[in-house]
Amino acid sequence: MTAAEGEEVMTDPYPVVDVEQAWDLASMLGLTTPGIVHRYSEAGGRRIAVMVHPDGSWARAEGVGAERPTVHQAGPQQLWGALDAVRTDWLARGELPVRGARVIVRPDGRTILVRGGWNTHT
Repeated sequence: MTAAEGEEVMTDPYPVVDVEQAWDLASMLGLTTPGIVHRYSEAGGRRIAVMVHPDGSWARAEGVGAERPTVHQAGPQQLWGALDAVRTDWLARGELPVRGARVIVRPDGRTILVRGGWNTHT
């Protein structure tokens, strides 16, 4: 398969994962890059994960077992890059800050999640 104009193709350091079945990854990615729809399939050891976003961004990773997958992505956001950033942070910290975060509800209804030096406004 050849890359289309504007499409990035790379070999990723992490195996293909079913994000929706990985609570920590799904939760953190939902905070850092909300709106992603995930699809995952596995057959004969081949794993395929697809991520799409309403802004037109998309990513598709395909690999066998724990091998390094080939990733294709394009659009305004690098969706697979966002996933890798979450995974890298998870490995560096041993956990993701969304687990055990405090929730602060502002008077205007906005919520802020806070844990240690990390926080996000949703």
